[in-house]
Amino acid sequence: MRLLNNTTRWLVVVLASALALGCDVFDGDDDDDEPFDGGSSGDGDVALLPSYAYELVSSGDDPITVVAPLGEDGADVTLILFHEDENPGMFGMFDLEDGTMTVREGSGLVVNGTAQNPNLFRGFSFEVTGDWVIPIDGPPTQGSMVVNRPFELVYVDVTADGLLQLGWDPVADGVIDEEVFLSFDELDDFLDSDAPEWQKLGVVAVEIGGNFVVDLMAYGVAGFEAIVDELADVSPVTVSCDAFSDLGLAVPAPPPDIPDQGLMTLTWLDDSNDGNVGPGDSFDTDLTYCLMIVEPLDDDQIALNGNYSLNSYTEVVENDVVVRIGYEGESPAGRPGGVVFDDLQQFEVYDADGTGGSNVATVHLGATINGRMTLVFTEPAD
Repeated sequence: MRLLNNTTRWLVVVLASALALGCDVFDGDDDDDEPFDGGSSGDGDVALLPSYAYELVSSGDDPITVVAPLGEDGADVTLILFHEDENPGMFGMFDLEDGTMTVREGSGLVVNGTAQNPNLFRGFSFEVTGDWVIPIDGPPTQGSMVVNRPFELVYVDVTADGLLQLGWDPVADGVIDEEVFLSFDELDDFLDSDAPEWQKLGVVAVEIGGNFVVDLMAYGVAGFEAIVDELADVSPVTVSCDAFSDLGLAVPAPPPDIPDQGLMTLTWLDDSNDGNVGPGDSFDTDLTYCLMIVEPLDDDQIALNGNYSLNSYTEVVENDVVVRIGYEGESPAGRPGGVVFDDLQQFEVYDADGTGGSNVATVHLGATINGRMTLVFTEPAD
């Protein structure tokens, strides 16, 4: 069991296309070749920089909370993700041309867990000690971090040949007692294995810091594509998602009552009360078992059910160039800024035997997400 399916990162392309560009709600052309081409709420004359620095923060008073079946025998575990002064959140660079995300050295988070697995998921923190480079369509190609649990350290490195190296310092004295090398393919079912707990701890930290948190950013990035002036005339916009039958699958019998073709609705909230879509406004997205088929087809796909909002939109333009964009501060209507998740469920959809036809989809709830994170992209300082 993994914390999250990697295909979520394709939200940068797929969700944006479904909401605005690909459904012909507006007059724009669909272009899936770029992971983010900018859906500025201006008149279309502003330019984007080739890359942006980003900062993602989830505070302790409104943290990101994830419920996922990561415990023994598939029991649900609650993970609470936030930053403290010594763990400043996640920051780095985002390349618009190829979608590569870099998590910079010094990034870090605190992770508190519940008692379903009291040893593995008791509180720990991690700090990025070497930049993680994460392509849009694959595992990290470089990176290192140290995972800190009381009186115990796990060192994590991505090797030059693409393996994950874990080293265990059981008493935090600077001496590595054991180490192991894993391929990223081995992580799929690693938490269900009989591997030592320290190895699982390292893998959980990698899943969170090098995968899950980065994937959550895709919800905010995809929103940039959909924030356009035309929303003032057509909001709310409802579009149909992909159909399970498009995969050659029938939906499983309820409960839950999953439709063959789900829906996605985007609603503009005029928090600035000026009748125009722009800075200070918020945007609400409702998803009803929305399947997004990712090409080329993998062993599994992802479906989303629930709600998330993009509150207190920020867009700063200087000399016709966007130099700051994101969700931060407080909107004029008093909404705390950020990407806000409200019981957003991520379902993993499997074609069990791979033969298509009348097969019934196998649908597993991968994670339920709540909480808020501020997300801002700015002109790089250097």
